[in-house]
Amino acid sequence: DPKLFIAAAKAMDLWSRRISEIVDRAGQVIIVEEIFESDVYRELKRIVTRISDLIGTSENWSVQSSHAPVDQRKIKESEKLLERLSFLCSEKSFETTKVSVRRVQSILDSLRFGDELARAFEQPRDFDAPGTIDGSAMPAFMAMLCKVMYQFVNNHALNQQAMFGHLPKLLQWNVVDDKWKLGISVAVSGIFSGNYHLCEQIPEHVVYEVGKTLVRGRKKNNFQPQQIYLFLSILVVGKRSVLRNKNMVLEMLRNPTYAEVLHLLIDRKDMEWRDQLLTRFGGLQELEKPPIMRAWKKGDGELQYHCLSWKICAALCQGRDKSGADYFVQAKIPTGKLCESYMRVHEIQRQGGNQLDCEVMCCLIKEAMLQCLRNVYYDTALLDVVFLGSVDHVRILDAVTEDLETLQRALLEGNSFSWYEEELLESILRMAVSLQENTEQSKWYPRIPDLLKDKLMPAVSSMLTSDKVASRLKDPKRFDALASKALRLMTKDKDCRGRALSKFPEVVWYLTQDGRGDPGTDVSPAPARAVSSDEAPRSPIQRPDSPGSLNGMEELPTETLTQQFRDFANVICSTNVIKEAVKEEREELMNEVCSLLSKTNPNDAEYVKERDRAIAEGRPVKGGMRRTAISTERFLLRAISHCLQPGRLTQWDMTKLVISLVSQVVKKFHDTEDELEKIQQVLADGGGVKLCVDLLSSRPNGEMVQLTLALASTLLEPNNKAVQSGFTQYFMDADDADLWAEFKEMIEAVSENVKPVRQLKRTAKTDLSPEDEDALRNFSDNVARVSDAMRFLQLLCEGHNEIMQGYIFQQLSNSYSINLLEKIVTLTARFCKNHRAADMCDTEEIVCLTNCFDLLNEATTRPDRRNQDFLAKSGIVQASERILKARFIHIRQLSKGDCYPGDVRDLKCMITCVLLVLLELRDDNFGLHRDFAAVIEPGSLQRRLIFIHRWCLSTLAQTQAKDGLYPHSCNEKWECVLDEPEEEDGIDVPTQTPEELLGRFEEEALIETYGEAFNIVMLLLELKPHNDRFAKRLDMKKPGPKSRDLGMSAEQLTEATRRDRVASKYTLAYEFFSKWIDNVEVQLQGTVHELRFRAPQLCCYIIADETEKILQDVPIEPREGKLRKFAAMCLDLFQISLHTKRLAQWTPMPHRYMKCCHGNAPRPMLFFLKNDNENLKRMNMLGLGLAMAINMMFFDGLEVRSDTTKATATATTGRRLRHIGGPKDHRTGNTRIFSAPIAGIDYPNLANPGWKLAVRSAAWFYLALILCSLAMNCLTYTPVDYQKALEDSRESNPRYLETAGIFLLAALLVAPLLFLRVPVLLPLGMAVLFLRQLGSIWHRERRRCPRNRMAEALWACHLSAKRGQVSRQFVLGLLGVAGKLQVEYFYTF
Repeated sequence: DPKLFIAAAKAMDLWSRRISEIVDRAGQVIIVEEIFESDVYRELKRIVTRISDLIGTSENWSVQSSHAPVDQRKIKESEKLLERLSFLCSEKSFETTKVSVRRVQSILDSLRFGDELARAFEQPRDFDAPGTIDGSAMPAFMAMLCKVMYQFVNNHALNQQAMFGHLPKLLQWNVVDDKWKLGISVAVSGIFSGNYHLCEQIPEHVVYEVGKTLVRGRKKNNFQPQQIYLFLSILVVGKRSVLRNKNMVLEMLRNPTYAEVLHLLIDRKDMEWRDQLLTRFGGLQELEKPPIMRAWKKGDGELQYHCLSWKICAALCQGRDKSGADYFVQAKIPTGKLCESYMRVHEIQRQGGNQLDCEVMCCLIKEAMLQCLRNVYYDTALLDVVFLGSVDHVRILDAVTEDLETLQRALLEGNSFSWYEEELLESILRMAVSLQENTEQSKWYPRIPDLLKDKLMPAVSSMLTSDKVASRLKDPKRFDALASKALRLMTKDKDCRGRALSKFPEVVWYLTQDGRGDPGTDVSPAPARAVSSDEAPRSPIQRPDSPGSLNGMEELPTETLTQQFRDFANVICSTNVIKEAVKEEREELMNEVCSLLSKTNPNDAEYVKERDRAIAEGRPVKGGMRRTAISTERFLLRAISHCLQPGRLTQWDMTKLVISLVSQVVKKFHDTEDELEKIQQVLADGGGVKLCVDLLSSRPNGEMVQLTLALASTLLEPNNKAVQSGFTQYFMDADDADLWAEFKEMIEAVSENVKPVRQLKRTAKTDLSPEDEDALRNFSDNVARVSDAMRFLQLLCEGHNEIMQGYIFQQLSNSYSINLLEKIVTLTARFCKNHRAADMCDTEEIVCLTNCFDLLNEATTRPDRRNQDFLAKSGIVQASERILKARFIHIRQLSKGDCYPGDVRDLKCMITCVLLVLLELRDDNFGLHRDFAAVIEPGSLQRRLIFIHRWCLSTLAQTQAKDGLYPHSCNEKWECVLDEPEEEDGIDVPTQTPEELLGRFEEEALIETYGEAFNIVMLLLELKPHNDRFAKRLDMKKPGPKSRDLGMSAEQLTEATRRDRVASKYTLAYEFFSKWIDNVEVQLQGTVHELRFRAPQLCCYIIADETEKILQDVPIEPREGKLRKFAAMCLDLFQISLHTKRLAQWTPMPHRYMKCCHGNAPRPMLFFLKNDNENLKRMNMLGLGLAMAINMMFFDGLEVRSDTTKATATATTGRRLRHIGGPKDHRTGNTRIFSAPIAGIDYPNLANPGWKLAVRSAAWFYLALILCSLAMNCLTYTPVDYQKALEDSRESNPRYLETAGIFLLAALLVAPLLFLRVPVLLPLGMAVLFLRQLGSIWHRERRRCPRNRMAEALWACHLSAKRGQVSRQFVLGLLGVAGKLQVEYFYTF
């Protein structure tokens, strides 16, 4: 009802105005719609309240002692209340209360009934303690509570999750369960019944405790079928087997101590004993009760235990995996014994025995045996062809056909199916489907295909197409799904199938709307019940005339209405508006937590003012009174300590909230390195490390595992050594075997399911069943968890952590050790077993593989000899080579056709890095090098290097081929021309150097993009000297001469051309990437090793003069001063090189036009700065040569002028240069540019016009070179010096008066020179000199530079002028300008 939804939404809004709380509490709303439901709610509330009181006072009234008798009145009251509650939780109550069982369970959950039950199990268990008298009523009371608890949790996920947190309390009562028959095991099995996520978390010791209990009962001839129910609950959930639990149960059953857990009765004497028990069976009434309510007689309990043992064997073999269950069960139940057992039970059923009771029990045992037959011998990879073609198999099929005919006769007589007959029919149909689907009958005994075709198949078809089937079944929904599967998988008779589907329109929807039908089958349902095209598709579990159908909204029951309201709330919560609002509120909450100290500090200045003002005005303080300052660290530590208190760690909701909060708050500090490291260390020391390890060891659900791993990684990132030491120390002090077992099971859960999941991925989405979709989702979640675990372990090993590198290999301090490296290698091999498997890898699997290899890299780097040797022999080299060869078609599809996607680049770069690490610093006389060279195919490395080089050229050039595709793009088959190096790709090799092509990449981007190529080159350099075949295959070869083509056939010529093309491409690729590889010698344990590395890009921009300056200026003594000076100069050189690289990559072209140039935009500065300023050095050498030539000209043409010549020269030049503005001669009135500072001395002059023209021409060129060199040196050094000036003045005051005084002093010193008889350039030079010297007063060790622009500029000029490159070019530039002002004598300097 829409009005109901509106009213509920308003109520929620009034309940809490915050959107995030509405979202959190939307799933907890309970709608009480009808009057009768309100009555049930009030009654349940009264019962729960009274039971709570009785539980709290149970020690006073339920135990008879010498001081107080048993209160019979309260005993009767408790029995009455619990019986009424048990009735309300049963299916029978629906007839009177009209409230479903699930609805009652939800109401009890809202009344906190689960907490009251948990409180009951906190009481002492010693009923026979001293001081008590026999007659205690406590065991009976606890037994009733166990029954009610089973009904409370059965198939209700929320209640199961709530009681799972109290599982340790319940298991403590298992000790007294044998004596008092409380039913603890059945109650515990109800917690796991139908809940896959909880089944994955069951502790291992619970399985062994139940096994011990069963073995003790068997020895006393006391069979306990209620306790064996736990195994059935945890082995299979729905149709999905729980692999972890299957392995645990198998390991237990293989132990001789637990050999008597199963009671199969397959020996001859045991079969005879079973026949007697069947004929005397009289427990039909108990079978109709819930499992916890059953009270068996001695022989009947043994039969039920025997039946459940067969079902456990069937559950162990459900699904195909590598647990070894098929081998174990086939060894336990040989085919001959299986056939004999089935036929004896079949014969007892035909004889009748104790009439109906015997028939029912025979049906149940036959059903269990047929499940075993189906799971153990049909649906298995271990087919027993001898049995399938044997007479025993035919006898079983004859008996099954006889049972079908008996059921069909019952239908024709108008009898309805009983519940046990329905279960037998379902088991027969599933057996027949599995027989047809998983086996090949034509290879067997010739009678079997005939039997299937002539008897079994017609019996099944006639059964399914009978008009009376649906009306005779008590559970038609279950039959609908079974019929659809049987018809889809078994029969191939289209006419028969069409008749059957016309009887069941749900099957029509199941096969057509949901996409599960055969594509070639034409199914036409009856018109009266067909699904119209404009009608919303109906759920396959919903019948058209059911109360929950879409045709009658007003007839919906309350439970369905509540579920629809929750769906409605979930839809609202999934809208973008709500998501954004929740995100904003979460961000606001994080900011408030991070700023707790400023908002709670009572000594804050603003708060003190507000408090005083509020007190004076007599009003409340805004924001509330502050009493105690609370920091963010204290708040988070309090939350962590709360979770670490006993019993609170498994309160998953609170623990989840704390973990999420701590992780998000720490991430808020990632921008501030010092604060991040501080809060990480505080949280780790305050219990963060213990919280993470204990949580992972307690085996929580998948979501909690991911959150915990995320928190652990957040505490370690980026490289917190203190937190890393905290984890390491905790591992050494505690027994953390459960943690490593959890990691092992996570990895195995992925590696063992890779193959079946790949098969599901090949299936179209429309053909997937809900179970298949769940399997895919679970696999995706498991892969994500493994990826997070690998990241966490990698952070633990980071920084050459020797302890953790060895701890991952072997945990000597634990109760048992697990070699995690072996599991990781197995996982990597499973992901990419062959090229087809690699082509199906998706993004999350690639990321997981990358993290795995990243962990292997960190676990081996240092190097760790043991890990090196183990990995080298584990098969990781062969797996790495397979992955390097793979193309990863699916990833290419996701990357829109790029043949070398980013995820694949990261993976292959990390793989080659691991191969290099395995060879690093070996002291085995290069034995491992020779082994690698013998295993690795040289051609694979050659092809990879060519591929990456051609991909690099194609992406940088962006030249399209004739078909409109780029060479690095994939075609419609997701293939690329670069995949085959023998083919012509149409790429033109550019003329630029590798430094010019890749100069625009940052260091991290260069490693991410071309890291694989650099690693391959280093790998080649490591391996080629140790294997002749390797060196010969990968030797760089130039194409042979054309004359060799003579005498070749067309095929030979084509082959030779392809070889030459590969050789040419390989040579170009090797030369392209090998320019970046350098080596260094390292001495380790007295042995000198050669270690190769990729030189950074900055190495191409290091100025040689600066390196020479470091070698010359670093003092020899003292040692401390030498180190300090060397470090400071290296940091200065690093900043200069970094600025030089940015300057070299500068382009005048606007950014929006860069795409038009495909990355080849003009970079004018690169001409001067590339190759260690090679062209700039040439300019300086050319200027030096011109200066020498000019001085050689002066030897012949320079002469001192006489007085007459001086007067003439002054008259002619003064008129022409009057605009310079120099002082005037009082005798001639001409402007004086340069005059001798000392009277009687004048400058020499060039008298020869020819020499004068030559000198002036060369001087123009010289001046241009000097000014260009000066500009480049200023652009190179001055910005770096200015940044240094900004850093020096950051902590200073502006001091404007001091700065103005320095400039005024410089002006006063220079001004007199303007009125003296000196050259006009002399004051300019003197001004620069004065400013340079005055700027030296702001030395860092004496008085820092003021924080203002003028002072910072002056300090930067001072720093630049101290550099020889700048000051020398500046002086030469001044002299060049002076020479150009017709005083050629200055060129002599």
